[in-house]
Amino acid sequence: MNSYTFNKFIDTLFFYLDKLENEYSAEDVIKEFKKILKKAYFTEGAIIRDISEEDEKIMIARQEGKEEGRKCNFIKNALENNLPIETIAIALDLSVDEVKNIIKENNLDKLSE
Repeated sequence: MNSYTFNKFIDTLFFYLDKLENEYSAEDVIKEFKKILKKAYFTEGAIIRDISEEDEKIMIARQEGKEEGRKCNFIKNALENNLPIETIAIALDLSVDEVKNIIKENNLDKLSE
C-alpha cells in the first residue's frame, strides 16, 4: 500500500471515529468501530468502503481543508525565511497569483513586509 492510500485509509478511520463519538457512548464506539473495520477491505491497493454521499462530501472537504492548511503553513514559513513568491509558487505548483491570493486570504501579507 502506498503512503497516499494509507493516509486516505487513516483519514477515513478517523472520520468514522469522530462520527461515532458524537452518536454513541464510549463503550459502544469501540463496538461500532470494529463493525466499520470489518466492512472495510483492500483491493489492488485501494480501500473499498460503502459510504454515504454526504459522508464522502464531508471527507473530501476535510481533505481539501488539510491540503489548504499545508499550503498556508508552507507559504508562512517560506515568507518568514524571505523566499520570493515566485519560488514559493514553483514549489507548490501554483501560479504566482494563486500564492498571492492565499497570502491575502490568510493575512500572511504582513510577514512579507
